Order: sequence, then structure tokens, then C-alpha cells
Amino acid sequence: MVLVKYDRVRHLKQIFPSHLIHELYLVVVETVVETVVELVVETVVELVVELVVELEPALVPYMALLLVLVSY
Repeated sequence: MVLVKYDRVRHLKQIFPSHLIHELYLVVVETVVETVVELVVETVVELVVELVVELEPALVPYMALLLVLVSY
């Protein structure tokens, strides 16, 4: 199994120049990091909004302002 994967990688290295493989790696890592950060921020904001709404409904307008600021 590992040998098959190694052969595939070696085959890719023969087809594509190493700088293209490196660029592809960077794009994949960047995409994964952006997605994870976006999901974490979105989840935290949702949790904070739920918490504030449950604790004090009078703070909802301030949370809307905070959401606008965070979205930048």
C-alpha cells in the first residue's frame, strides 16, 4: 500500500516540475487554512450571539454592530 502511494508520488514528480508540485501544495494548504479559520470564526460568532441573546436581549443592537465590524 505504501509502495503504491510512493510510486504515484514518484510518477507525479516525473510528470510535473517540482515547483508546480510545491505551488499546488501551497494552494491546498492555503485553502484548508482559510476554510478552517472561516469556520472557527463563524462558529465563535454564532456562539457569542446566542450567549448574548440569552443573557440580555437589550445587547442585540450592539452585537449587530460587532458582527459588522468582524465581517471586515
